[in-house]
Order: sequence, then C-alpha cells, then structure tokens
Amino acid sequence: MVDYYRESYVKRTLGTSAGSLLHIAFMECGHHITGRLYYHIQLAVNNCLMLEGHSTGIADTIADQQAYDTIRSTIGKAKLEVNKVIERAHRDSLDPSSGNSLRQTFENMVIGLLNSARDNTGSSAQRSLSDFNQFKAMVVSGAKGLSINISQVIACVGQQNVEGKRIPFGFVENSYLQGLTTVEFYFHVMGGRESLIDTAVKTAETGYIQRRLIKAMKSVMVKYDGTARNQIEQLIQFTYGEDGLAGENVEFQSIISKFLTDDVIRDLYTNESLQLLDDEWKQLNNDRLNLRQIFPTGDTSKIVLPCNLERLIYNAKKNFSISNLSPMQVTQGLQKLTQRLIIVKGDDRLSHEAQHNATMLMNILL
Repeated sequence: MVDYYRESYVKRTLGTSAGSLLHIAFMECGHHITGRLYYHIQLAVNNCLMLEGHSTGIADTIADQQAYDTIRSTIGKAKLEVNKVIERAHRDSLDPSSGNSLRQTFENMVIGLLNSARDNTGSSAQRSLSDFNQFKAMVVSGAKGLSINISQVIACVGQQNVEGKRIPFGFVENSYLQGLTTVEFYFHVMGGRESLIDTAVKTAETGYIQRRLIKAMKSVMVKYDGTARNQIEQLIQFTYGEDGLAGENVEFQSIISKFLTDDVIRDLYTNESLQLLDDEWKQLNNDRLNLRQIFPTGDTSKIVLPCNLERLIYNAKKNFSISNLSPMQVTQGLQKLTQRLIIVKGDDRLSHEAQHNATMLMNILL
C-alpha cells in the first residue's frame, strides 16, 4: 500500500495515475470528499506560488566544476571506446550478435556507447544541482520536462537520429548552455525536423482514427441481460470485457506468489495445527501452477483486478480491530466468498468455462 505520509508530494502521488492519492481518495471516500480535498490542495499550492513564486534562469542551468570535469572525462572515454569498436570493425575482428548482421552489431555497439555517455553525463550534472534548483524542481515534481532535458541543457545533447538510424558524425558533444557548433546545429536540426513532421502528421492521423472509432462504437452499450450490443441489437460480447469488470473500479494489485515457495508450503502442510487445511494447501499448489502458466516471467506485481484487498484488510483491521481470526475461519469465509462470485450464469460446459476464466485471477488473489 502506498505511504502518503511523506515530506513532498509530486505528480506521481497527486496526479491522475493509478494508485495516486486522487485515485484512492475517490475509491474510498467518493467524489464529493475528493473534490474538497483537491480544492484545498490547489488552494495551498496557489498561495505558495503567490508568496514564493517560481522562475527559472541561466543560474539554474550551471553545474559545479567537478560535474564539468566528470562530463569531459566521460565523453572522452566514450570517444575512445567508439574508436576501439571502429578499429575492431576495420580489422574484421567484430563478431555479430545473435539475430543481427555485422553492420547492425556495429551500429548497436556505437549507439549504446554514445547513449550511455549521454546518460552518465546527465546523471552527474543532475547530482550536482541542489534540491532548491528551480529547473530540477520542475522535473522532480513532474510539472514539466524530463531528466534528459536537464542532461541536454547542462551536459551534452547526444547522438542525433533520423528514421531510427544514427547520423554519421552526428554526436553533439556540446550542451545547449555551451552552444552548438555549426556542424552540430546542422545535425541537430535534421533530427528536430523529423520529430516536428511526425508530431504534425500523427496528431491528424490519430485524431481521425479516434473519430472513426467513436462514430462506429458510440451505440455499443451493456444491456440488462449483461451482454454488450449495438443499436440494432447485434451481439458484441456475451459479457462486457469477457469478465464483467467495470473499468473504473479495477486497480493494480500484486499476487503474493513469490512468497508461496516450496519451503512455505511444506511448513504449512507439516504443521500439525494446520492439518485441517489440506484442501487449501492443494488449492495454493494449483494456483501457483496456474500463475506460472499465465505469467511465465514470474512478475505478478501489476495485475488489474477490482477490490483492492490490501486496502480492504487494512481498513477492517483499523476500523474493527480484528486480528485474531483463526485460519479455519478465514478459509471457510474465502470459500463462501468465491462461491458467490458469479459472473457468467448457466450450467452448461461453456458457461462453466467462461465463469472459471472470468474469476480465476480474482480467486487466486483471494
């Protein structure tokens, strides 16, 4: 669960992202209280800006001498490494990586070295800035800009690309603060022109795609029988989203599968006081096998499911001071709860299969 007792609040915690203060306040308290909360937050921010203000100047883009020394040495090392790669390519001692030609391997190695140099110089530049630096404050708070913008202003602009390919001699060593040479400026404009055209073209294309989707799907709605149909009653889905979950009520949740190791399950099984939980132990085994098939990488930290259980349990413990439930009570309560989770009604084989698919992850989480 997110800890909101912190010294500073940024866009990630106050903004419109999943799991933010706005999201949790809306889910727990409703829109009236959330609206009042954010009204007072905005009032505090407005008063702070009125009294203190916020402005960025050239002084905010100047790092200390140690950072500049690190930047120069990092770029120098990157140049030497690139020269070594070029020499290896000339001597035909470069081995192609898997799935790539010799030329692609060479390009990937050069781009990797140059991007690493840009990132390392940018990191050293950012570390040299104080927490009261206005430029850094904008990036850290999430108001505007990214870390790469600080890197390009203070350290170096980096390698320029056109159509996803490296421009020969297109590594811009200088920063915006130092100023670009004529050649560097020329290469930089080449990359800038492409991004400008892409932005203009994509805005028009995506806008038209969105309009066509809206016109085609604006009549689709969930009927009283639970099916999704259009204006002429054509069937789109038997159950909305195949699981019947409302999008505004689902959250990212984590299944504690990584804690269900063989040792934990063995202890659970051999403990004499828990012999009555044999069925639950078998279910945990089956859940673990299912999770391994659904998530082969083992990452179950971000699964979209309704009813944030961690928050529900926290609220129940806090409001009702319940912490002495026996494992038998918990197991029996969970079994009754899972039996009441009916998404797809029906006694035929297809209905049972659809019901199992719609509720499997939720049952595993429980």
